[in-house]
Amino acid sequence: MNPDNIGPEVGADMPSFSGSFSDLYSAYAPMVRRVLARMVHPDDIDDAVQETFIKIHGALDSFAQKSNIQTWIYRIALNCAKDFQRKTYSLRRIKEAFVRQKHELLEGSHKTVSRSEIEMFLERISFNHRKVMVLFFLEELSLNEIAEIEKIPLGTVKTRLFHGKKKFAKLWREDYD
Repeated sequence: MNPDNIGPEVGADMPSFSGSFSDLYSAYAPMVRRVLARMVHPDDIDDAVQETFIKIHGALDSFAQKSNIQTWIYRIALNCAKDFQRKTYSLRRIKEAFVRQKHELLEGSHKTVSRSEIEMFLERISFNHRKVMVLFFLEELSLNEIAEIEKIPLGTVKTRLFHGKKKFAKLWREDYD
């Protein structure tokens, strides 16, 4: 499957969609899953991906083509992640505290850093800062692409990235120094 049949890459001039929903899903599901895996709790990933594509399917006819299809899909996925974060915030905090206590009891003062711990650090950063950090560091998008996806000024992207990194570093030092 060639994603070019679905729509252009980020930064292309003329956005378009020419294909079936199945083609769109096949081309963009890995990207959506990857982004959501970094934004929502692991137990919610499948539901968030499904919800994202339900929203895409429902809004496909109204896609205004003011941005390219990939940017539009990123936006929907991030909005879906935000919805899931609101729904599960309290429960995740309780689970996080329980997991941390259990981990500390089992391992004592000797800690190793796992992917889940890094994700827990990311969860402790505000959603807006986390979005920018995930898109920049993990999705490797440019600052301009992030500004376009988020529909915010470039300066705001830079500020959120700066403060997100600062908060991440502070949390890291508190737990590992």
